[in-house]
Amino acid sequence: GATLGAKGAPRHVSIALGAKEANASVLSKNVRPTGDLTSLLPGLAHLAYDPSNGIAVRCEAFGALRHAASVYVDAVASVWDDVNIQRALPGAIAGDQKQESTSKTEKSESADRAAHASARFLSEYLLHAAGGGAAAAAAAAASAGDNDKPSGSGTKNSEKKNSFVLSVDALVVLWTQVASSHFPAMTRHANALVRASGIGALGGVTSSALAGLSDEHRNILRSTPRHLIRNDDSAAVR
Repeated sequence: GATLGAKGAPRHVSIALGAKEANASVLSKNVRPTGDLTSLLPGLAHLAYDPSNGIAVRCEAFGALRHAASVYVDAVASVWDDVNIQRALPGAIAGDQKQESTSKTEKSESADRAAHASARFLSEYLLHAAGGGAAAAAAAAASAGDNDKPSGSGTKNSEKKNSFVLSVDALVVLWTQVASSHFPAMTRHANALVRASGIGALGGVTSSALAGLSDEHRNILRSTPRHLIRNDDSAAVR
């Protein structure tokens, strides 16, 4: 986790950790993965989702995945469809729990911690890979810096504005998955921290993603925050 989260690592370290091969149909044409995380990330995901592991181990594994989603986004994107990665996402980890008042047992507390860690992993990936949040801010800064350059650099400007990790088609597929499974699982969860992280995942949504979604899925992403603002009993979620 510490290694994956170390920004500004020496180049040979970054090359050793990056993705050697990526799915070209998923990544943006401007993204060029570097080395090989394709076996390590699914292994971390397996540790994270497997309930037979201790909750401390699972949360550390989720933390390492979250760091990778921030620093090595292209590597995470290249293995996103791996069965282990999919099992570590909120749709599988959090389930579709309704909010209800129950006495917390040690088992349910562990499940809540795992669900929260899973939600944070997904949120981090959406913020950095989908073109919203931090990715959008970085692109905007790069574009602003180019405004002072001669008009002949227009092509480079255009490329920087669209240099997100995911292609537009992959972006729509991802947010369809989020809206149909993971977002409801997080925002209906009994634990407020999970619900808050679910709302935070919307920081990565973009106009391109919304435009490609069905009316049903677009409405889920838009109406759920309004509902929680009015009705959620947690100030953090509201």
